[in-house]
Amino acid sequence: MNVRTSLVVTALLASVPALAQAEKTCGQMIAEKAVLPEAMSKLMLAITEMMEAHAKFMLEGKPSREAKMEAKAVQSLAKQHRSQAAAFVKTAAAMKGLAELPGAPHDMAKMMADPRIQASMKELLATQRVLVALLQKEVAEMSAQGGKK
Repeated sequence: MNVRTSLVVTALLASVPALAQAEKTCGQMIAEKAVLPEAMSKLMLAITEMMEAHAKFMLEGKPSREAKMEAKAVQSLAKQHRSQAAAFVKTAAAMKGLAELPGAPHDMAKMMADPRIQASMKELLATQRVLVALLQKEVAEMSAQGGKK
């Protein structure tokens, strides 16, 4: 090994602890994922607003008995969606609070080989793919109904 190569190897080895410290902790990674419940909260609120507008529209003029029943049912669902939005906000705040959680040692190879971890990751990915497909379908349907893109 020549002097230059030796210096490079020494510098790389010296930087390994710094690289390990630069890696994100689980708490930091969870905190970064708070954008997901935040987005879900916004989605639930948007659905709430749509439902409330729909219910108000149904009650304009001289609403029929059926229109009143529909408005009442839709208002009830809107209330549930508003509660879900609040729960997502609370979850996002809790996730962000984990950013300062000290990192704990993990044997990543062993953890990723754990059947429970593998199964839960597989299920999470499958669920995320379904959610993406559902959202794409909803966007296409609303756009076709006259919603803005």
